[in-house]
Amino acid sequence: MKKLGKVLYITLLDFLMLLASIFIGSLIICLYHMSSGSDAKNVPLTFYSIWVLAFFAIPLYLLRKKNIEILKIMNMLAAFYLIAGISGGIITGITSIFPKFETVSIFNTRFVGLSGNEEVNVLDSNGDDVIQTSHNKSFVFSKDDARIDDESTNLEEKFEDGMDKEKFIFWQTALASGYNPAYIETYTCCSSYEDKLVLYGTVGPTVIFETFLKAINRTAIFFFVPILIRRKYKNSFYTNFETFKKFFRSLFLD
Repeated sequence: MKKLGKVLYITLLDFLMLLASIFIGSLIICLYHMSSGSDAKNVPLTFYSIWVLAFFAIPLYLLRKKNIEILKIMNMLAAFYLIAGISGGIITGITSIFPKFETVSIFNTRFVGLSGNEEVNVLDSNGDDVIQTSHNKSFVFSKDDARIDDESTNLEEKFEDGMDKEKFIFWQTALASGYNPAYIETYTCCSSYEDKLVLYGTVGPTVIFETFLKAINRTAIFFFVPILIRRKYKNSFYTNFETFKKFFRSLFLD
């Protein structure tokens, strides 16, 4: 029991680093979609990307005030993104082998966004035709809404390539992703400037918060892997908090 407790303690530091990597990597992906999502034709603008940019810009500004080279900061972000990508691939592998992990969620996903799939021909970087699936996003519903079945049937009839469902913890995140929340009871936009200001002030922080919660969920799926490794091997990346802190200081100060 004591050995297991030690394994859990030293693994916690790796867990925190993986969590930070998946969280930051997911937010970087949000930046790639700044020109879509909340800018979709069937939903109002939310300017959520400004909040995501501020989330990165403020810490970067503070680090620059400490005369830390911008290249080191970029390398750090790239490292987080790389770790997130690798861990995401491993998590995908785990869920493909054990499909039940795909449905495991620590946090209650209360909303479902529906989209119709359509295969379209696009040109790649070499000028060749490639087939790409376009997701035509429809509405977001509360997960117990009876209208989900009707809208699913409508999308399946309209799009030959079927339809998809995407789960969300908050409807604001679904809105930022491009789903129309017209059937959500608490959605009141946009009959007044006050309604719009509420959207501008809440959607962005909600996107960041849900990204963090989903990062916790994804990291938890991966958590048992390093625990098994620790039980077999004595060495670890970080044996205590001081070595963990020293690693991060070396990224910026060495």
